[in-house]
Amino acid sequence: MSDAIIQLVDLHKSFGGQPVLRGVSVELMRGQTTVVLGPSGCGKTVLLKHVIGLLQPDHGRVIFDGQDLTAMGERALCRVRTRFGFLFQGGALFDSMNAVENVMFPLREHHPQQKEHDARARAMECLGLVGLADFAGRMPADLSGGQRKRVALARALTLRPEVLLYDEPTTGLDPIRADVINELIVRMRDELNVTGLVVTHDMASAFKVGDRLIMLHEGQVLADAPADEFRALDEPRVQRFIRGQADDEDLKGLRPGRGQSGGET
Repeated sequence: MSDAIIQLVDLHKSFGGQPVLRGVSVELMRGQTTVVLGPSGCGKTVLLKHVIGLLQPDHGRVIFDGQDLTAMGERALCRVRTRFGFLFQGGALFDSMNAVENVMFPLREHHPQQKEHDARARAMECLGLVGLADFAGRMPADLSGGQRKRVALARALTLRPEVLLYDEPTTGLDPIRADVINELIVRMRDELNVTGLVVTHDMASAFKVGDRLIMLHEGQVLADAPADEFRALDEPRVQRFIRGQADDEDLKGLRPGRGQSGGET
């Protein structure tokens, strides 16, 4: 039997007639962190939103723990989503709530019958997991960018998810603060046995947190390999992405003697 907790089967998705996903099939294994890489516009975040049912495919299926999410109604999807945590790119904290109130929010939404002191205790436990228990009373405006992301991660943990989805978790952070987030992603896997799916273009982060790396290109899977094998893949587009090296097409119109519009024939 497969140990996959999530199976994406031949996903297709277009917006305004423009294909974004073109037949993506991927299995995400329990207890592992899978990183999805690729240039802007290749479909990484669209893929992430399909995993949690925020988008429905034009064709294909999303299977979570044996259940076909694409066949579910919104009420059933809401129940399934409580088994996921989502770290949004910008953190998405509520400005009017302090840190502990932000972390308590999912408990108030999904378990309104829970006693206040029990919800607060759980929120404080999650803040402790990300090293911010002493910041419980701080408002988001009084936190650094890295601290806001850590509070958002604590909030994603409150319902004890089986899967954590990370959308560009290190974007906007300096290398030191980014590494703190990377360490926390590794900790979530190692200590809580959480399955992770990370969307990023940060190669340092990808190699640190990922058990497996997948690269999308023009809406399709270009490469899929364990992290320790990914660097050695014999695929020029993968190697250019790892090195951050533009090709001639990317540089068209920027070099002397070429048209500024990039439209030479």
